[in-house]
Amino acid sequence: MKYIALYRKYRPQVFEDVVEQDTVVKILQEALKQKKIAHAYLFAGPKGTGKTSIARIFAKGLNCENGPTPHPCMKCEQCLSITNGTNLDVIEIDAASNRGIDEIRDLKEKVKYAPVSAQYKVYIIDEAHMLTMQAFNALLKTLEEPPENVVFILATTEPEKIPATILSRCERFYFKRITLKGIFGKMKEVAEKENFKIEDAAAMLIARFSTGSLRNALSLLDQAATMFDEITEENVRSLLGMPREEVLYEFLKAIIEKNAQRAIRIIRNIEESGKDSKIFVNEFLSYLQELINLKILGFDSVKEEIGEETAKLLREQAKFVSVGRLTDISWKFADLTNSMRFFPDPFFAVELTALQCMDISSLGKKYEEETHLSEREEKPKEKKLPAKEEGSESVSAPSKAPPEKAAEQVSESSKEIPTEGFEFIKAQWKNILEEVRKVNKPLHAILERVHPVELNGDVISLIAEKKFYVDILKTEENINTLRKAIETVTKRKFSVRYIGKQEEEKEKEDNEEEIKKLKENNEIKKILTLFDGNIASIKNVNEEGNKNEKS
Repeated sequence: MKYIALYRKYRPQVFEDVVEQDTVVKILQEALKQKKIAHAYLFAGPKGTGKTSIARIFAKGLNCENGPTPHPCMKCEQCLSITNGTNLDVIEIDAASNRGIDEIRDLKEKVKYAPVSAQYKVYIIDEAHMLTMQAFNALLKTLEEPPENVVFILATTEPEKIPATILSRCERFYFKRITLKGIFGKMKEVAEKENFKIEDAAAMLIARFSTGSLRNALSLLDQAATMFDEITEENVRSLLGMPREEVLYEFLKAIIEKNAQRAIRIIRNIEESGKDSKIFVNEFLSYLQELINLKILGFDSVKEEIGEETAKLLREQAKFVSVGRLTDISWKFADLTNSMRFFPDPFFAVELTALQCMDISSLGKKYEEETHLSEREEKPKEKKLPAKEEGSESVSAPSKAPPEKAAEQVSESSKEIPTEGFEFIKAQWKNILEEVRKVNKPLHAILERVHPVELNGDVISLIAEKKFYVDILKTEENINTLRKAIETVTKRKFSVRYIGKQEEEKEKEDNEEEIKKLKENNEIKKILTLFDGNIASIKNVNEEGNKNEKS
């Protein structure tokens, strides 16, 4: 006997076989019972929820010898031929491969002819959203006023792509995803009929992985039964490449504790074991969803769906993480599912997202401090202090100056910021913008067009691409928001000032002009010649002048 795949063998043949589409079934049965048959129907919903199957059952109800009837007999010639797919009056069209205007014109010609042997000619157009706009326009009039005894049923997974003119001419039915409980029950029923040995945990795992599609679940059950004599949870995990809950537990724990090494090690172990990155991310998102549900709805609400052992594991981890933190991690990993395709190695994208969830700015600072500490320990101690180089951090040496002057020098040197301080601000700018984005997205959008150009003491100079940006950014609220973000990231307080591009260019021109004038001064010329020096900027010269006046 020829083998038939389980999803075909257990396809619903009458309304009573349909799983969890009670509302749709009840309305269609009433329509058949009262003989109120519309000329066009739209069945919309996720894949594997029974759209095409119910369309065929409805065609049987229309054409059964006892029909129209809500209970097809499944014995007459019409019922049997529709079940076998040989009925000439029930025409199924795959819109994905017959989507053009020529195919629809051909349909319009044939629709005029009366049914061959049935009461109704039924056109089932699967994946209807794939039709071109020209094809929809050609179908429009026929769909609105078809010949007598012709019924159209359009099935689609993307109803938003169907033109409004088509939708308005159809009776619409929306199919829901089948619940875990519904798929689990069907798995057990089919396994019992086929004499499969299957654990409850394995059936639940298949139900979870099928994401509401009964067809997917039956296909997975078929595959597992072919490979294993006994379908266990471990067998299903190895077949699907799904990580265990313990791995997901440890991965989330590493993120919560900001243990970057542990998190990356887990990711690389998964990669080396040949698992699929997308499956890992989807399973981690499901794990986060279950954890959030447990924290909000309680232990008993999730125990039935995911099993008592898994629920206990979740309850243990729920003690150490808040719903807000879980929500933030979930959003970041949900965004990852869209961006993974841009990475040559998708697991690298997973690593980056895990680090992002740990607050990479604080991690970076921690590792930087550890690195600098180890470098300092390796350097030999020097008795003689090195001479201060331009741009290096000032070091206070023992001074022979009077106590008042020494105190003044120390206070002045403590206020100075080393040149690398500005490099640090530039390096942390993206993290600062990310902090702004958390509290003020419009401000973040403008600050993306602003760049730090100078650090003077504790004042950061920012240049904006356009002058009107500066007017917006200079409001007290926006300045305070940015200052708080800078303090959060750098752990120091800074002030900010904004300059437009024109102002920067003018300052530069003024500076060059002043330098030119100073170079023409005879005394300055002598100093420059004596020390083989050059004037870097007016600001530095003025500062030296002020210091000289003080001393």
